[in-house]
Amino acid sequence: MPFFAYPLALLGLTSIPVLVGLYWLRSRFRRHTVSSLVLWDEPQRPRQGGRRLQRFQGSLLFILELLVLLLFVAAAAKPMIRSGRVTRHLVVVLDDSYSLLAENDGSARQRAQEALEAELRDTPRFTARFLRAGPSGQLLAEAATDLRGVRRICQQWTCQAPAGNLTDALQLAHELAADQSHILILTDQPPPTIPEKGTVQWWSFGAPVANLAIVHAARSGTDAGDRCLVQVRNFSALPAASRLVVTTEDGATIREEAFSLAAGQENTFRWVPPAGTAAVRVSLPDGDALSIDNQVVLLPERAEPVPVRVDITGPRLRLAVQQALAAARIAETGPGRYRLLITDEPNAVADEPLAWTVSILAEEPPAAYLGPYLLDESHRLTEGLALEGVIWAAGRRQEVPGRAILLAGDVPLITDQQTDNERHYVRIRLRPELSSLTRSAAWPVLFWNLLEWRRRHLPGLERVNCRLGDKAVFVTENPNDEFVLVDPAGRQERLIPQANSLTAPADRPGIHEIRSSTETARFAVNALQPDESDLRRNGSGRWGNWRDEATLQREYRRIDWVFLLGALGVLAVHAGLIHRHSQMYRFGEAPGPDRKTAGRPG
Repeated sequence: MPFFAYPLALLGLTSIPVLVGLYWLRSRFRRHTVSSLVLWDEPQRPRQGGRRLQRFQGSLLFILELLVLLLFVAAAAKPMIRSGRVTRHLVVVLDDSYSLLAENDGSARQRAQEALEAELRDTPRFTARFLRAGPSGQLLAEAATDLRGVRRICQQWTCQAPAGNLTDALQLAHELAADQSHILILTDQPPPTIPEKGTVQWWSFGAPVANLAIVHAARSGTDAGDRCLVQVRNFSALPAASRLVVTTEDGATIREEAFSLAAGQENTFRWVPPAGTAAVRVSLPDGDALSIDNQVVLLPERAEPVPVRVDITGPRLRLAVQQALAAARIAETGPGRYRLLITDEPNAVADEPLAWTVSILAEEPPAAYLGPYLLDESHRLTEGLALEGVIWAAGRRQEVPGRAILLAGDVPLITDQQTDNERHYVRIRLRPELSSLTRSAAWPVLFWNLLEWRRRHLPGLERVNCRLGDKAVFVTENPNDEFVLVDPAGRQERLIPQANSLTAPADRPGIHEIRSSTETARFAVNALQPDESDLRRNGSGRWGNWRDEATLQREYRRIDWVFLLGALGVLAVHAGLIHRHSQMYRFGEAPGPDRKTAGRPG
């Protein structure tokens, strides 16, 4: 809290040694007691000074003069105190990344909250709004006006985000902050640039400590069974040793292995869990500064095939499609319900309510294209699709319904049209007898992408193993049911489907469960962010200053007038004493308490 607004005015304190010197150099007088002053008709006023350095003689006048100088100096420094009538407006940005949970004599999050409470405890009146900085800034709806409210809001500061985007959060804080608001950032890393004086303060409470972390984990299904993969990295400047323990959901140990890693080294562990194993838990039980990245849970990926109906009349095209489906190994053809219709009819419509349609169109007149091909790389169908040297024969039309996924120049070859109920109608313009596509490696890749894309949108979870911060997408056949998300701590949250799917936040490590009256599904969430596990860049300190001139004028009030009034009062007392002494000398009386005591120079 500022008190003196102009510290240079304190240079006036140099007048105090001058006053002390004057009193030090005064002549020394001796007291003589006499019987009468009759013969002292004209007493002379003694000389108020001398050349010899005498013992310092303090007096009441000296004390008053010293006090006057101190009061004038204090008033010249323009002292200020915080006004109890002014409310401080504050926007607090909370870094929600999980690196703040690292333990080093307490966590950075704990130290940050204690520092915030200490700051606001000295503020008589305040209004604090809070922004939680995860991958994007999130404004917490409640504002705090006392410490109890601050503690209540900080309970929502869980530090479970995979990253803290402080740049976007700071920009949002500037938009929320009015002209009279300050911004405080609580994090565990130093700022990229030092904040300028006036608006922003950056407080960091981290520490550069060593950490072992699981940075990648995966589980995939093969014909021989599931395969698990885990990567562990040493984020420190020294070698580290630990153990990798793999257990089932019931606690039975599958594998345990000791290992050591050099500074910055990474090691990969692979194994095949026993058949029928549901959840696999992997942990580094020896522990370190950050525990959230020392364990992962892996669930078996979805392995159900995609029911496909092939309705193609052309023998050449039918054979090519059947060969591509067989190579993918995730298609199930046959009678009954299907989820994907592949046909060569131009306007075919699937009679299944949730089925997608893929129409392979043989148009006239044909034209052969050798490239270059333009691919929409954001679409699932083009992933890993290489068309160099492939001859693609199709029609010449430039307008085809749907979003263009692949083009030869300005001619669309594949389009995707989505209907209101989230069904897709894919059109592939192809003349197989004039093309080399069906004999190239791109043909089975195209159908693999198509089947995998469709499988991810079958009823159930799109992915069962998610990274922290992702979204788990669940497709349902009963959108009118009531769905509840149960997190690893047992807390429940209602989910509302949109069309035939709903989205669940993957915001807590562990196993989550989606429940309804007819369906149940589980997905695992793991903290796998190498940047957050690397604690070597963390540090502590405070940067920025709110106490600019505008803040002083707004939140503080001057009290120099109090010191000036005090100085005037002391001067009045000093003048009264001087007047009394002069009157005593005028009538030949000594200034002391004994009127018969006179003084003469010694």
